[in-house]
Amino acid sequence: MPLYESILNSLEEAVLLFDKKGRLLYLNRLGEELFGRSLRDLIDRGVNGLFTDSCDIPRLVKKTLDEGRPHKGRDIRLKGLRDTSMDVYICPLYDEVAIENLQQDKDIKARQDSSQREPRGALLCLRDNSYLSDTEDYHFDSLLYLLGSIAHEIKNPLSGIKGAAQILGSKIPSLQEDECIKMILKETDRLNTVLQSYLTMTRKPIFNNLNIHEVLEHSLKVLSPVIKSKYIAVNKSYDPSLPHILGDESKLLQVFINIFKNATESLSLKRKNREISVASRLSNEYVVIYDSNKDSINKGGRKRQRWIIITIRDNGSGIDTEDQKKIFLPFYTNKRGGSGLGLSLSKKIIKDHGGIIKVKSQIDKGAAFEVYLPIRMES
Repeated sequence: MPLYESILNSLEEAVLLFDKKGRLLYLNRLGEELFGRSLRDLIDRGVNGLFTDSCDIPRLVKKTLDEGRPHKGRDIRLKGLRDTSMDVYICPLYDEVAIENLQQDKDIKARQDSSQREPRGALLCLRDNSYLSDTEDYHFDSLLYLLGSIAHEIKNPLSGIKGAAQILGSKIPSLQEDECIKMILKETDRLNTVLQSYLTMTRKPIFNNLNIHEVLEHSLKVLSPVIKSKYIAVNKSYDPSLPHILGDESKLLQVFINIFKNATESLSLKRKNREISVASRLSNEYVVIYDSNKDSINKGGRKRQRWIIITIRDNGSGIDTEDQKKIFLPFYTNKRGGSGLGLSLSKKIIKDHGGIIKVKSQIDKGAAFEVYLPIRMES
């Protein structure tokens, strides 16, 4: 492997080289992982064909080639499987003679003349700016650990309080005092339920073979009273050929109940033709995942992974663009009385399963949550 290629493959950003017609000449390791395909499969592909769902990048590449000057872009959304936000830098590349002249020529006018030469191509660098999301995940993990520790410490003395109240209740004949004892026992049980939910949050998934459609049906059954009371039509489109997956049924149940619950809350009785649709399908292609715990040069460090995709869509009030960036943050909520933990916990559960959760929405046009869960891992 040439030295320059080893250097480019060690970068923490995707690097793509285009010729002057906007056709791909080269991309590094992270570039291959971004598209889930090798350079051999993508070489000579036009920039428009590579970024079909993002008009910003082809536009910036064209401007760079036409104007012969660099361009930058921040928080450019790349749709598709990654559906991530990227920082973009594009610079023109000149032939070696032109570059040498630019380096040696001290005359300003000569530099300007040289800079007007037609670029040989363009170099595109894409950096995933999801490091902020990783930091948020770390803080959320720390928060859950703290909540779990506190819940565990409170749970033991609470059991002692309940036991003492039960003994006391058996020895008090007075009806009024007996009612007080019942209240203590009732509130003790309620607090115990709350603490148990926090302890469940912190528990790592216990993986078993499961049918994802059974989990979805169970989730809908739990929320059926609300769905019926609001006259919401539920449309199902399940792929019966989907294989079983490894997952924690109780935790995945939490995720889907939360998503369905949010969907029902977005459908007010004033809105006509209230609908929720749920669909399952197999992803169309394998995606190359880079394992940062391995040395990519010596051990490969790549896995090929295929997914099942669960899409839950409603035609409710929708989520505005700014809120879409925040809804997975712990304690962020616009709902009165909401904890702001539902979606952030759902994101953590799906991440613990090796999956991805995404949202697409427009105001007054509803929202769609997509949950990607891995079927199997291949070396």
